Amino acid sequence: MDGFNWVDALTWIGAGTVFYWVIWFMRALVRWVQPPEETLATDAAPVASSTSAGAAPVAVAESAEPAVPGAPPPEHVAAISAVLAAILGEHRIVHISDGDANHSWAAEGRWIHQTSHSHVR
Repeated sequence: MDGFNWVDALTWIGAGTVFYWVIWFMRALVRWVQPPEETLATDAAPVASSTSAGAAPVAVAESAEPAVPGAPPPEHVAAISAVLAAILGEHRIVHISDGDANHSWAAEGRWIHQTSHSHVR
């Protein structure tokens, strides 16, 4: 196929549009299931923002040991958490996992792709 294929182009445009609406619907669903905190009526005292001028630093126990050998010190975890709280604001981190774990699907995909080529000429 040497020329431009309009059907393929329109297929990609349609797929992109469907992807956009799926993401939009999922975000709307999350907002409906989990409304912003300011719309929730709570009896708890307001939580001080980490960006407020009167916020006091949080002390970390000196004798705290990492739960996992080789893990970063608690002071580093607290500092990173404070930076993330300042950057993300009201957003919540739901899941954190090891980035190198469970990539067998990627290795299998590479293997299938590499073995699908015929090297005999």
